[in-house]
Amino acid sequence: MRSMTVFNYLLEATLFGSVFILISIAVRSIGRKRLGSRAVYASWILAAIRLLLPISIPNPLMDKFRPGFSVDVAARPVAAQLRQRVIDASITVSSLVGAGESGPLRDLARHTMGGESGKWVLIIWLIAAVGTGLWLWWRSTRFSDRVRRNRVSRLEGEDLALLHELCARYRVKPLPVYYVDRLPAACITGVIRPFIALPVHTPRAHLTLVLSHQLCHRRAHDVLWGVARNLCCAIHWFNPLVWMAAWLSWRDSEMACDDRVTARLPDMDRLAYADMIVSAKERSGDAMVSADAVGASFTDKHIRQRVSSVIRCVKGSRWAIALASLAAAVLLVFSFGTSESEPLPTVQAVPAVSWAAAATPLHTDMDAIACARRFLESDFVGENTDRLSFTARSDGSLWRIEAREGSASECVRLVFSSAGCLVEYNGLNLLGDISFTDTSYTHRALTGSVENYLTAFMTALVPECVCTGGRAEADVRQGDVRVLFGALSGEKGEPACGFALQVEPVVRMLYCAPR
Repeated sequence: MRSMTVFNYLLEATLFGSVFILISIAVRSIGRKRLGSRAVYASWILAAIRLLLPISIPNPLMDKFRPGFSVDVAARPVAAQLRQRVIDASITVSSLVGAGESGPLRDLARHTMGGESGKWVLIIWLIAAVGTGLWLWWRSTRFSDRVRRNRVSRLEGEDLALLHELCARYRVKPLPVYYVDRLPAACITGVIRPFIALPVHTPRAHLTLVLSHQLCHRRAHDVLWGVARNLCCAIHWFNPLVWMAAWLSWRDSEMACDDRVTARLPDMDRLAYADMIVSAKERSGDAMVSADAVGASFTDKHIRQRVSSVIRCVKGSRWAIALASLAAAVLLVFSFGTSESEPLPTVQAVPAVSWAAAATPLHTDMDAIACARRFLESDFVGENTDRLSFTARSDGSLWRIEAREGSASECVRLVFSSAGCLVEYNGLNLLGDISFTDTSYTHRALTGSVENYLTAFMTALVPECVCTGGRAEADVRQGDVRVLFGALSGEKGEPACGFALQVEPVVRMLYCAPR
């Protein structure tokens, strides 16, 4: 996998994921009273989706966003813009400090342009991501192992019957419940074989509400969302907003479960539930439990917020939730629109190198016309010459051939040396009566398949012109016809040949002018 592929994902996910995180923070601050805690918690799903999914959807707005001097066609517009800005800033600052053509900033610009800087940054990111992921996994595993070791007894008798009754109420598959020693608060632990852990000192009067809360966590798949939070933190370890989002979304999961449990409870039962939250905080001491304990959240501010939300019992406006969901869905889809809607020009198949038009001395006009026919009938042009009438004339050491269809005023022009080598070819009139209006093109580097096609063409039909690379100057389209204009470079980087290559609906050379 190329480093630019990873950078495309990381940069786009970081940019748009951070926007979603900021939106979720705003929603939880000012929208909870209108939307309710469950909708606030659901808003974090948008950020997680954008941070984790490496998806790119074509977007017409991105067609004009790529910088004009982008040198890597694999870089989508966001990555290409950042890369070009780093190069420009390095060169500008280097010039301001009088470093000339040398110095660390100039080296940074050159290494960024060549891709070396990106490879080292990718290695550093990968090492840190793996290290962060292992640390989060070890932290979670250590907590789960400690809970398993401290299990005292399993839920039995009437309490077990109560559990099955609650599972049926919340439509959750029953799972084991254990009393655990030295556990400050109830929680669900384990991903593959999860179970509910209850503190041994859980009051019998609170058991129904405690189990209801944990079963709501189970129904919301909060254990899996905990894994997703850890994955986001591991991949985006460099983004402090992601760590903040993981912490806030974990706290919002508690309030969302409070809301599910108390949504249909009468006022007295909601007060009992609020009392249970406060009692759990008092029994825990004032110690903060690991975030892996899904049910533990004991900061004074958050306890007050949870109790206040339980007492108010905000149900949320259905219209507000529906409109917010629609806006969120549109914004999420738009955030994935990070690639150009116009695909890069590509060639599906490159003709095998053929010497059908190999250089042979041209002595007569018939020799010149025969050479022109072989050239036009080659796999790189593929023109039927039976419908064309040819004229040839000698101009000193050059033969100039014109191929015209019927009485048409426009013609195909070819110029060969007396030795039979192509000097110039202009077959744009093969397109017929067509004119291009859009001549914009931003991908300066040629795609690999196009470069391979041009190299094979030059090797087969213009062997005297040595080309080592090229660049594009215009990518034009009218109807179903698409033509790529550009120039090929010589061994020392000097302009060697101009070209026009039709890439749609068929692939063929339309113009070649060695310089």
